[in-house]
Amino acid sequence: MDPSKRGPKHGDDLRHVVDAMLYISHTGCQWRFLPGEFGPWTRVWSQFRRWSRNGTWTRVLVALHAS
Repeated sequence: MDPSKRGPKHGDDLRHVVDAMLYISHTGCQWRFLPGEFGPWTRVWSQFRRWSRNGTWTRVLVALHAS
């Protein structure tokens, strides 16, 4: 399968992105002040926005709360 013009749909750092979203949720940290260990804040924010809009983030949180 050929990657799109923007590159692969999900990079190798998807786990860091999810961890960063949970960090933001837990601490209330502003996106721009996200620690660098999670990668670029814009990458995390973009993925969060995408998942929020299509309902993925809500399903993830529901699954986490159910376990």
